[in-house]
Amino acid sequence: MIPFDFDDCIFQSPNVVDRCCETKKTCHVCSAICTNNKCRQSLTSEYPFWLDALLDAPCSPPATQLEYSWSLTDHSNNIYIKKEDMLTLHRQREIGTTDACRGRRGVSRGIHVWKITWPHDQRGTDAVIGVATENAPLYCVGYHSLVGDRTNQSWGWNIVRLFAIHNSCTRPYPSCPHDGDAKFLSKWYPKNIPDEVFMVLDMEEGSLSFVVNNRFLGNAFTGLQGRTLYPIISSVYGDSEVTLTYINGLMRKFPLSPLWLCDTFDVNLCKNNFGYLTWNN
Repeated sequence: MIPFDFDDCIFQSPNVVDRCCETKKTCHVCSAICTNNKCRQSLTSEYPFWLDALLDAPCSPPATQLEYSWSLTDHSNNIYIKKEDMLTLHRQREIGTTDACRGRRGVSRGIHVWKITWPHDQRGTDAVIGVATENAPLYCVGYHSLVGDRTNQSWGWNIVRLFAIHNSCTRPYPSCPHDGDAKFLSKWYPKNIPDEVFMVLDMEEGSLSFVVNNRFLGNAFTGLQGRTLYPIISSVYGDSEVTLTYINGLMRKFPLSPLWLCDTFDVNLCKNNFGYLTWNN
């Protein structure tokens, strides 16, 4: 277990977060060349405070990203992991099938964030991202939302058709509780979900949610506690490539309070009351 060092932490306003990268090369978190070893990402006030704090932690190291990325063996026969980029899978050209790949490591507690990079022109009719147990199927004949379809072992978001699906039951996601969100969604539908989507799995509360274009979309699923879940995608598109990058993990030993209060109160008080950020589940 590698605890996050609160002595090095300066929690800022929840609206702006600075994260330091340990390399001057391309940052796996923001996919940009780091300047002065820092990457900046602006957040909206709608982010839960714990997600704000989680994204403020140091970038996960390459070894951790690999550990939480795609499994080398747990996938359909029509999928392989690229040797030159072990965070990226490639679905081969195979007509009339839906193929899935599971992550290498499952989680049963803590809060975890992955970035899924899936070019919108490589999605086809059904591109699904989500989580699954080790028993979820990874192959079927025909074109389907394999993650979540006809099984209670996976939970998925179809980023082409914009619905959440579990055990063949679907509902629109994200929902539009007010006009602002409806106008926001109208800019995407039906083909414009961006290439990068952040997936947030909270095993303390048992929820799965997503972040798109710096907007937290709310819970797609709840009631996931008591399981060991793996990131998963299913694809129908030939030669599609999907990258899975582990961003960060947060261990809750007890209910958290807003961690950015450390900027106002004594850091030692934060150490005693707020637990630790870690890379492990």
